[in-house]
This record gives sequence, structure tokens and C-alpha cells, in this order.
Amino acid sequence: LREQPYRPAYIAQHVRALRHWFAYLGATNQPHQDPCSHLYLQPAARRIPHDLLSAEYMRQLYQRYPRSRLIDRRNLNILGLFCFQALRPEEVAGLTPDDLDWDNTQIKIKATTRAAERIIPLTAEQILPLFHYWEKDRQELITQRDHNHPGLFMSAGSSPLLKNTL
Repeated sequence: LREQPYRPAYIAQHVRALRHWFAYLGATNQPHQDPCSHLYLQPAARRIPHDLLSAEYMRQLYQRYPRSRLIDRRNLNILGLFCFQALRPEEVAGLTPDDLDWDNTQIKIKATTRAAERIIPLTAEQILPLFHYWEKDRQELITQRDHNHPGLFMSAGSSPLLKNTL
């Protein structure tokens, strides 16, 4: 298979199928010689994306984001957590007001299936907008939606969950 112009994933799939077949033959006590028993393929090298957006570009994106409406201010803070703390959507959705440590200007990120719990510092330029959202805008969203959502960020739509917003 190596001489043919096949992709490594295609070759690995066929080798796996052969291993399953010979494992079946062994489980049913049928005589066989397993040609795959000592065959190991090197995994394909994965490329990690780099330089997708520069730090300066993300800072400019954050600084130029509109702030006039209530939803814009909420989205600005979510964008800041994406850009400066590199949070994933499920981590942002899991934040609660108790995760903010205003004395040390840090945010606690709860453990997920993909990452351990960690504490990340907030940047100077995002502290004031985040505090304003936490103190005023979040309360206004709760009043508008007529439900007390435990999360730091909530949807402005009919559902209190943030997943559709992100």
C-alpha cells in the first residue's frame, strides 16, 4: 500500500480492518497467520495552526468593537475572554460571577473534559468593561429576561442559555 498514492489515514484504516479480521479468526479458533501482528504505522504528523491572528490584531479588534448597546457590551466582554485569555466557548458559557476575583484581577476557569481548572489574570483594558457589565449590564439583562440566570453571561434571546450566542 505504501507504493500506491494512498493517504496515511486510508492505509491505517485498512490495517485496522485486517487486525480486526485476524482477531476474529483467533477468537473463533480458526488457524491463521496474522501479518499485521508486528506491523505498526507511524501516525500522520498533525500541523498546528499558528499566526492565525496576531496579538496586535486581536487587541485592535477588541478596542474597535462597538459598545453602544447592552448586547454589544456583553459581546465585547466575551470577545475579550476569547482574545486575551484564549477561552473556549464552553468555558465562557460555564463562567459564574463567583469566578471573578476583583481583588487580584483574575478569573477562575472551571475544569472541563478538555482542560484542568486554572486561574488566569485579566488584562488592564478589559477590567473596567467587565466590571461595568458585571455590576450594571448583567442586572439589566436579568431584568429584561425576567429570570435569574446563574451564569456570568446570558443570552438576550428567549433562552437563558448562552450556547446559541457563542
